[in-house]
Amino acid sequence: MEIQQELFEGIAIGGDRYPGSRLIDHLMRYEANPKIKMLVALGEIGGTDEYAIVDALKSGRIAKPIVVWVTGTAAKLLPKGLQFGHAGAMADSARETADAKNRALREAGAIVPDSYEDFDKEIRKTFENLKKEGKIDPVEEFVPPEVPLDYNTAIRLGKVRRPTDVVVTISDDRGDVPTFALFSIVSPSITRNSTLPFSNSSFNKNSRTTCACFVINGPIPSPPTNPMIIVFIVV
Repeated sequence: MEIQQELFEGIAIGGDRYPGSRLIDHLMRYEANPKIKMLVALGEIGGTDEYAIVDALKSGRIAKPIVVWVTGTAAKLLPKGLQFGHAGAMADSARETADAKNRALREAGAIVPDSYEDFDKEIRKTFENLKKEGKIDPVEEFVPPEVPLDYNTAIRLGKVRRPTDVVVTISDDRGDVPTFALFSIVSPSITRNSTLPFSNSSFNKNSRTTCACFVINGPIPSPPTNPMIIVFIVV
């Protein structure tokens, strides 16, 4: 359905004994708004608020097409006096039943479907008729933006992964050449007899000490500008 041109405003006011506003209050607002071409209302069993719509239709205060259905027609199959969910949804008299309200609305000129299952069909039919009559100008459709995946759904589909527990800030292998403390790593062994200024020690040229990691390609600052940790294996 063409939501951007069909739905102007929707409101649910409930059916409590002392509501803040009535259905007719909002329908009259919509009737007075020239941008709104048709009305849709959904009533319920209990109370007499829907009869205000009947009176407005008979007096001509509502002239726009209105599709309306009063729910609760199954109440006649249930024990008398049964309350449906909240204080207002209970028929205390025949006049408050859903069947009586639907009948009165239909007789007053409202578009009332035969059942709730036909409610949407009557809405569509009324809308299409208004388009044919030129009372509603077609609006060009657009592709709505995609809604981002829910996080749990993304995990289930393998679209995301949990963050790592350990992050190494000294070495960096994101580029073409791995680096350590900003220096490139070019060899799996380190030059013998090289002095490491940050350890205050040097290799013995006669030892068979090799580095299990890498060689730093370039001058090592003294003292180093970044913390360095190098692990050696003596064999």
